Amino acid sequence: MRWRRSRPAPRRGADLISVHAEAPNAAQALARIRSESARLGRPILAGLAVMPGTALAALSGLLALRPDVILVLALDPRDGAPADVPAAAARLAKLRALCADFAPVLAIDGGITAETIAEACLTGADLVVSGSAIFKAADPAAMLARLAAVQQAALQQVGGGAPNG
Repeated sequence: MRWRRSRPAPRRGADLISVHAEAPNAAQALARIRSESARLGRPILAGLAVMPGTALAALSGLLALRPDVILVLALDPRDGAPADVPAAAARLAKLRALCADFAPVLAIDGGITAETIAEACLTGADLVVSGSAIFKAADPAAMLARLAAVQQAALQQVGGGAPNG
């Protein structure tokens, strides 16, 4: 397996590299991330991103590699359907149980906006990812502040305190 860029992400300073579970060589990619981390002598987290339509049972071989981060997508960006945060929450709970022996960071991504971040924060995810809501906003800094405020309020409401990520 070779990196697709002329200067691979690990040499450019990446601290986390995620691979889609659905990729044909996902296991090889996770192994490559780990070997690059060892070669460079610094931690690089190996992440596994999981699309909504992927059966969790199909992940057993990849979970055996003990990814550091598992990113559950609440939407499939290819089909234009809205985010399904409750379905992603159920998948996160199942993954937390499946991975209890190595406890990866569990993250949720996809359709996380000011309107959905509170629900996303209540899924049990360790990390909530929002991209388009911030980068497509007229004022990205203001949107980030708004998302953080809604996140903090949601966590306070359930006694969760400060966010993890």
